Amino acid sequence: MTPGGARRSAGEAEAWLGFGVPGWAHPMLAPLEWAELARPGLPVHWVVLNVADGPGARPDPYCLPAAVRLHGAGVGVLGQLDLRDGARAFGELVSEAHRYLDWYEVDGFYLRNCPAGR
Repeated sequence: MTPGGARRSAGEAEAWLGFGVPGWAHPMLAPLEWAELARPGLPVHWVVLNVADGPGARPDPYCLPAAVRLHGAGVGVLGQLDLRDGARAFGELVSEAHRYLDWYEVDGFYLRNCPAGR
């Protein structure tokens, strides 16, 4: 369903569905695996980039080329933001989001440990 209540066509619905991979291994430690994620024809729609439980303190020399290869292959790159069950300050999350955007040009965010309650 769309926000207006109209049904999506089959093609539109497929565009919103996809297969994703959480990139828990650092590209320095698993370079072949990260390279494989950017292989043409692989049905991966998005990959989660987690540099150091967040974007890190500065751009990572291994993660930046991995993100560029994924973008070039048409794979979406999501930066991981750990909400710590709602215990993190909003400003910290926004700061991390900006670093992901500035350094790795992420396409969105993977929200980890979201709070279950209010």
